[in-house]
Amino acid sequence: MGRATGGVHDSAGRTRSAKVRSGNPYLKDGLGLAAFGVVRTKDANFQARYERLIARRGPLKALVAVEHSIITAIRHMLTDNVPCHELGGTYFTQSDPERASRRMVNALNQLGYTVTLNPPEGAARTTSPAPASRRPARPPGTQPCPKPP
Repeated sequence: MGRATGGVHDSAGRTRSAKVRSGNPYLKDGLGLAAFGVVRTKDANFQARYERLIARRGPLKALVAVEHSIITAIRHMLTDNVPCHELGGTYFTQSDPERASRRMVNALNQLGYTVTLNPPEGAARTTSPAPASRRPARPPGTQPCPKPP
């Protein structure tokens, strides 16, 4: 199996990232090409993941993370015998809309704007409880996958 995850360097109770371990070079090349293509697909889950990671990790590490997401999705589809289900580019925003609006308000505040949010007229505002984990819940039996060309 190809290795698309970063290695781990443990020493004295500290964990640091290391280089990607070697694996099947043909699989690694194929994953790289697939990741490179899927991050340029509009309104796709992997493209949204890449855009979220690129800001804090850089383009190459974000690409390796997308490669890892692709191979993880493929593994789950093959072992659980479930079809591919595209979650869409707005999956992270739709799963926790309050967090997304808070992030946008903070970004505008940093630019010097004062923002006041008003709910749309006639729409009841629903507040959802905070999620137990940072990762949004995925529908059972589904895995993210790229859109077919």
